Amino acid sequence: MLLKKNVPKALIEYKRKILEIAQREKEEQIRGVQDRDKDIEAVSPLMQQYITITSLINTISKERGWVVLK
Repeated sequence: MLLKKNVPKALIEYKRKILEIAQREKEEQIRGVQDRDKDIEAVSPLMQQYITITSLINTISKERGWVVLK
């Protein structure tokens, strides 16, 4: 019975960790583009992806009852 509880919990925590890594990588990409190109058009799609990743992290955290800090 413990597997029934612990496996889904571990999978959700793993997904959240993967999303946090993706979020950090997206931040680095945004900074790199901002340093190279001052054009907002180049940053806009990256920002949209970053917002989506952040939204997913927040959703997972709220469903698990974890505190979400902004």
